[in-house]
Amino acid sequence: MNQTQTAYVGDHLLSQGTYSERAAIEFKSMFEPSGWSYRITAGKFIKTGENSKHDYYTPMAGVSGGKIESRGLASPAIALQLDRATNELCVVMYTYQPLCVGDQSPAIKTTVKSVDENEFQQTLIYNGMVGKKINVAYREFSNKMARAAFSNDVEYDLSQSKIIGYKGAKIEVLNATNENITYRVISNFK
Repeated sequence: MNQTQTAYVGDHLLSQGTYSERAAIEFKSMFEPSGWSYRITAGKFIKTGENSKHDYYTPMAGVSGGKIESRGLASPAIALQLDRATNELCVVMYTYQPLCVGDQSPAIKTTVKSVDENEFQQTLIYNGMVGKKINVAYREFSNKMARAAFSNDVEYDLSQSKIIGYKGAKIEVLNATNENITYRVISNFK
């Protein structure tokens, strides 16, 4: 909010989401301890569990996520186990048995920030401009499926006001053409 953004015809101007910060570890380079049938590629792993002694991490989705690669006939790995006291790193196999080699983990503790879409989603979509009027579509989605009864196309006359609003969401239009819109979000949906 309160940041200048540019969107093109068909782009979402505003969507809802849930912001979160999660504990993670990051390997800056490939980690391949001797005696292991596994190697860990550079990337991030999200904390997904813990017990009294260990934290458990799984590969983060997307391009910045690392991977646990098994070599030869090694069982597939499902997670990494990190001992809080000794920093010993283990691979947890699909049988839920950890394989440890006593090596200290070169992983760096970090935090991953993300915005996840809500199950129920409201969005405004830019549909271009005719004269001094801009066209915006309002859509609702439930579990990523459009709700046809909750779709509406709205036209706003910018000669009347540079602020447009729908269901509590308010956007200040800084510049608009038939190809794109530059705007600032004032408030989100209520």
